[in-house]
Amino acid sequence: PCAVPSAPEVQGEAIAFDVDEASYFTTSERSILGPQPLYRYAFVPPEIPCENALGGLLEAGQDFCLRVPDPVAPDSMFQWSKDGLELEENERLQGVHARTLALSPLEVSDSRDYTCRYDDGAKAPAIFGPVSITVADTIPATNCAGLLLFALLLSLLAVSKLHQHRAK
Repeated sequence: PCAVPSAPEVQGEAIAFDVDEASYFTTSERSILGPQPLYRYAFVPPEIPCENALGGLLEAGQDFCLRVPDPVAPDSMFQWSKDGLELEENERLQGVHARTLALSPLEVSDSRDYTCRYDDGAKAPAIFGPVSITVADTIPATNCAGLLLFALLLSLLAVSKLHQHRAK
């Protein structure tokens, strides 16, 4: 079960679905106010959260998505590209004509620059990106630990020099 939008109705009596138009309809029972309207609702797919949408170094097997940031008109048309070549939907790549592009699971071959061309018909086409990703088979944990250790050593060295300078 899931919650969907609906208008306040006297007594909701019916719901119907139109698979071809990705919509649903509701209506209520006739009341003393007369016939009740038929409401149509377009299905809007849920937003895919993009937790790692900034690009960078990623590990194979992870999920990845990119999302064109606001503002974007609701009727915009989208086309995602990788290195300037338009993408096509497949079992791992979803949303090539949507605001959110999802890759799951990532493979090393997914490394490159991603852009999205979008147009809402009211202005010149806009470009989002490029967003660069590099996908590695594995990301060694020592890289992060080594970088943190190096930063800590630099901080300690700076503090030591500061104390030596004050002592003089």
